[in-house]
Amino acid sequence: MITRELDCSVYNETIIFCTQCSPAKFLGYLRKEYDIDTSEIGLNRRDKKAEGLFHQDAEYYILWIKSPTDLITMVHELGHLCIQLFETKGIPITVNNDEAFTYYLSHWVGKLLAVLKEENVSI
Repeated sequence: MITRELDCSVYNETIIFCTQCSPAKFLGYLRKEYDIDTSEIGLNRRDKKAEGLFHQDAEYYILWIKSPTDLITMVHELGHLCIQLFETKGIPITVNNDEAFTYYLSHWVGKLLAVLKEENVSI
């Protein structure tokens, strides 16, 4: 299991990133390490089909991707993260500012790829 705490730096929020584990192991990790009530997280412990998840908790943004090499799911879930961060800060996503969204999405893809590179995961 690969886990990291990532700081948004700009907004002072913390992202909990986890990959290479089952939903059950992921939920157990959140309960044990962060004391998070996982009953609100839309992921069933027995869910074998789930590939990724984004969830905003009171204190954290939570990002889980089952397989670290699944770039499609990674970008999908990071899209949710970016949209939520923009909305939380009152920044609308429109055709007039879509560059800000796409640059921020690229930033997070790069951050997660750097984590995977540190863990010697080949993409």
